[in-house]
Amino acid sequence: MERAKANAIIDSFLYELKNNGLLGGMSIKEAKELITGKYFMKNRNSMEMQRINAMAKFFQQNEWEVNAMCYFNAWGGVVDIFPWNIFLYILFNLLPDFWLVDFIILLVVFPDLIPHLTTLGYWDISRYGIFAPSGGIYIRGLLGEERIDLEGTETIKAITLGFTGINIFLTFAIGFCPFIAYKHFSKSQ
Repeated sequence: MERAKANAIIDSFLYELKNNGLLGGMSIKEAKELITGKYFMKNRNSMEMQRINAMAKFFQQNEWEVNAMCYFNAWGGVVDIFPWNIFLYILFNLLPDFWLVDFIILLVVFPDLIPHLTTLGYWDISRYGIFAPSGGIYIRGLLGEERIDLEGTETIKAITLGFTGINIFLTFAIGFCPFIAYKHFSKSQ
């Protein structure tokens, strides 16, 4: 009974999206398969799916957690490094402390306030941020949901593929990513 209700709600939702042109070139059936995961199962032989599967297996063998098609939220000390801003991070770490450093901080921090599409990203999340007394992550995707709240000197390292979102003052990040691998490093590791 509940399954039939859920299917009716999903069908109605997708029908409205299609009528408003928000599904792009996808049919209602394809969009429903994407939501339920059947789309990935049907297309698992594609080159893209083989690459994602290989990446997921590599990370899982090294005790990293993986997820796909995720909502991603991080708080605390949130440092993100993407190909477009890595030069600024290197420059920031090499320069002596004077007025130019303040200018570099503006270049590094404020571009993260603008939502951007990236390719590969590296994240380092710690408990203490500039404006945050706590830290952690929340991930919800096709492979499940997880929330990790950090304590003490624990950290989380994450690698995202295709992250679209923002990082506000290196303290709070929110966005979407098609693939994420993450590992929680506790005090004993």
